[in-house]
Amino acid sequence: MKKIISYLIVLIMLIVFPLNIVSAYSGDLDTEDYITFPYLVTGDSGKITVSDSVEEEYELYYQVVMLDADLYAQIDEAITEENTEEYKSLLPDFEEDNWVQTEDGNFSVDLSEYSGEVNYCVWAKIVIQEQPYYDAQVYSSLGTKEPAQDTEKTDFSNATFELKKEGVSDAILEIKGAELKEDRDYYIMVTDNASEPEITRDIAYSSDIMSIEYNEETNSIVSLATDDLAQYVELNKDMYVSVIEYNHNTFEYTVASYGTKITKYNEPTYNKAFFATFMASTDTQIITQFTHGSANDRKFELKVGKITDTSILQKIKNSETEGMQDLLTYSKSDKGIYDKNFDVTGSSDIEYLSYENGDKIIDLNGLLEDDEYYYLYVKTDDENGEYISNEAVTLAKANVYTETKFWSLFFYGSDDFSWTEFSGENLTQNNEKTTTKKDDTITTAKTLPYTGKELWITVSIVILGGVIGWSHHKNKMYKDIK
Repeated sequence: MKKIISYLIVLIMLIVFPLNIVSAYSGDLDTEDYITFPYLVTGDSGKITVSDSVEEEYELYYQVVMLDADLYAQIDEAITEENTEEYKSLLPDFEEDNWVQTEDGNFSVDLSEYSGEVNYCVWAKIVIQEQPYYDAQVYSSLGTKEPAQDTEKTDFSNATFELKKEGVSDAILEIKGAELKEDRDYYIMVTDNASEPEITRDIAYSSDIMSIEYNEETNSIVSLATDDLAQYVELNKDMYVSVIEYNHNTFEYTVASYGTKITKYNEPTYNKAFFATFMASTDTQIITQFTHGSANDRKFELKVGKITDTSILQKIKNSETEGMQDLLTYSKSDKGIYDKNFDVTGSSDIEYLSYENGDKIIDLNGLLEDDEYYYLYVKTDDENGEYISNEAVTLAKANVYTETKFWSLFFYGSDDFSWTEFSGENLTQNNEKTTTKKDDTITTAKTLPYTGKELWITVSIVILGGVIGWSHHKNKMYKDIK
């Protein structure tokens, strides 16, 4: 038990003196406590101490027996559980012909043939009046042999590179099929050509490279979901990716792969292109889901117009493929009741938020008719070919209260959106008669996805004594949540 207590002392001292110190473990073999091993061993040597209770002449010997990792782990477990008998039974046998006599108690371990972790048992024998006493202690150290350095680059020749949309306006790059190495860190660099990029000493501090991390679920490496990658996606240029790796053995950055052309995905075009969007006499919040990096300053057109062609509404109501397509064509050619261009500076999304633009609400007062349908059309400017121009359209139903001058637009896809019954040959909400082709890509009346942001809208209308009151509230803090 005394030897087990010494093990606990070792753990405490390792915390206090963590550098270049080898942990040690002891078993209760020397019942007379003649032999004491060092609690801590530095480097490849230590010293065995003989008790002062030994007054006779004695001879002291030692020998080292190497342990494999499994046996060392079993011995370690036995000590942790304070199982003395199990500990003694696991100790390896010593060889009688391998004892090395030591005059001063010093012993040494030859670690020159080993690299990495080395596990071994030090046996001690003291002979007093021809009576031998034995004890042993287990150690773990680091070999002094330089490990073989793997200087080969990671092979990405069979890897697949896929650009994916992430969240509202970010993008990620997923790389699969490469045999990754534990002693490497990986980064990506985006360029507009297939040439091998030049690696300089300060590459680690450069904004040109982006971190990527291993995803255990998909067995792939994925770039972090920031807008760093998104700023390249929206550029009207070819997109090539190089993989930069850092070797922890050589302490060098190298290009492991380059010249991989990335296929850009298509941006959403219809109501799926809008996130948490609403317009009212109290606030304006229009957020697109176009890929966008905050480093890029953009311009976009925002147009609102009345939908006078009820055949378009009927198609959309019945989820016909041509419905949204026709609405996009209609909104592009229509003059609209509101049409203005806006700048986006330093924002992570292509958006217009009245509370971030000096509370400048897009005012449609006097321009809307109650229960009529209107489109919202957005188009980003390519700015002389520098960026990819994206456009999208959705529709909304107007609620107008003339006496209070309160108005709001309930957008397609929200819980508040509803359809009006159309007359004549047009289908009503309860009429399921249709043979037209359905479009599964169009989102029907469901709550808008919030994907990491929060929005609370409450619109209430109370009629008391002929007086109409209203309230409208939302949480503007959603913007900082992603």
